[in-house]
Amino acid sequence: MKKAIQFGAGNIGRGVIGPLLSKSNYQVVFADINNEIINKLNENNQYLIHVKDIECTEEQVNNISGVMLTSDKIINEIVDAEIITAAIESRYIPQVALIIAKGIKIRNKNGSKLNLNIISCENIIESSTKLKDEIKKHLNRDEINYLDEYIGFPNCLVDRIVMPNINENDFYTQVEKYCQWIIDRNGFKGDISSIESANFVDDLNAYIERSIFIINTVYAMTSYFGKLRGYTSIEESVNDKFIYDLVKDLVKESASKIAVKYKFDEKSNLGYIEKTIDRFKNPYLKGKEIRTGKNQLKRLNEYAKMTNNFNSFTSNLEIFNMLNDDMRRSY
Repeated sequence: MKKAIQFGAGNIGRGVIGPLLSKSNYQVVFADINNEIINKLNENNQYLIHVKDIECTEEQVNNISGVMLTSDKIINEIVDAEIITAAIESRYIPQVALIIAKGIKIRNKNGSKLNLNIISCENIIESSTKLKDEIKKHLNRDEINYLDEYIGFPNCLVDRIVMPNINENDFYTQVEKYCQWIIDRNGFKGDISSIESANFVDDLNAYIERSIFIINTVYAMTSYFGKLRGYTSIEESVNDKFIYDLVKDLVKESASKIAVKYKFDEKSNLGYIEKTIDRFKNPYLKGKEIRTGKNQLKRLNEYAKMTNNFNSFTSNLEIFNMLNDDMRRSY
């Protein structure tokens, strides 16, 4: 079985990356500093994640094990791994980079021609590239040449909400149903079909820009219109069919410029918008209280201006038919 190493056995590692790699038939080795979690991973070589949505389910993640980050065993695991992923705090990056570099040195010494792809799953711009730069600090010229030939560092976008753990059991992991892992095809070494659960794309920046724009615009619009209707949560607002349809139409219009810029087809763009709005219907997502309407209007204004669409937005009479004079004065 193919081997993948996941640095970080916290909620992101166990709730997002681990399941995706397991579904792609990888033996997933988690590396972490938490001895209790590592022991639990090794007890049954499987664990459950709790998928919380309108309908709740459980998913079993199989073929897993754990190793302490401070153990030399992790270096041996790197020697024959095909995928390394990382979901760790920034303060641990130098330590993880050194460990990976030690594994690369052995692979080079052994003459291994097995491709290895190292993917940082932190949602930071070019996080895999930054991890690569850290690793190269510990390699000589020959080892860097080896890295350039056999090791890929594709950047990625990971989108799945891991919910706060309200259970006394630290091993309890709950996530939303929606899950997306988009990987830059150009930075990948070898066969991209080796990760079945990922979506490989040629222009990662296009998906990042679309994701940031649409998620924030949906949130801002839903909050604003919900506030005007007297709702206190995003969930209430998005379940109002009038608001749902209004937000969908306005975001579709605003996002059309991104679709043209990056050549997203209309059907897939609309599908992404609808999925994004539907995510806010999840009754288990916390922190969805509607914030001050004034702040949301300001935020909405900024996003509308980004697409040169503010005039068409403010001229939509249906919106302002919702308002009475008191509401207008309060904003």
